[in-house]
Amino acid sequence: DQKLPLGGPYGSTWRADVARAGGGTLIEHSIHDVDVLAWVLGAPTSVSAQTSSFAGLPGIDDLAMVRLEFAGGHGASLLSVWHQVEGRTTNRRLEVHCEHAVLTMDGEVGPVVVETSAGVETVEVPFPAVLDGLGLEDVPETWRVAAAGLALQAKAFLDALDAGKPHGWPTVDDALVAHRAVDAAYRSAAAGGAPVRL
Repeated sequence: DQKLPLGGPYGSTWRADVARAGGGTLIEHSIHDVDVLAWVLGAPTSVSAQTSSFAGLPGIDDLAMVRLEFAGGHGASLLSVWHQVEGRTTNRRLEVHCEHAVLTMDGEVGPVVVETSAGVETVEVPFPAVLDGLGLEDVPETWRVAAAGLALQAKAFLDALDAGKPHGWPTVDDALVAHRAVDAAYRSAAAGGAPVRL
């Protein structure tokens, strides 16, 4: 979930205009979640979705419920919400249910809680050392986490440029997997939630 990103710290009004934004929470916020799911499970084979706009912005979804199916029978459910709760930070909760374990993570960087029949283990995820010296120490936690993720991606890209090599992974084709899945979700929502095969 995320505060509807209009004005305030986002400093934007364009997200209220479907002609410029293309959609709402699903394309703007949760495309990153779909990308992670595709990274872990591969490209989705089928997508079904429902979207709503409680804020009344035409074409700008602030609620998206998406079901993704993957080869091998794996599935994922995604709930994405833009709310109007001032002061609430962006939050992600990830739950991975396996045959013999459940992994959960709240927030952007953990910790990861692993629950098995043997008990519960908490795995801390430290900020990568490459982020030291970027001047993020005084940035509020939620923005620091977002900046950290962007800094890691930018560093990998700049390192590849510096070495005179192609960036490698992720490729444009990797990015298109998430975009195709989100497009299928919007098509499904427009068709009343009917599954869209990919």
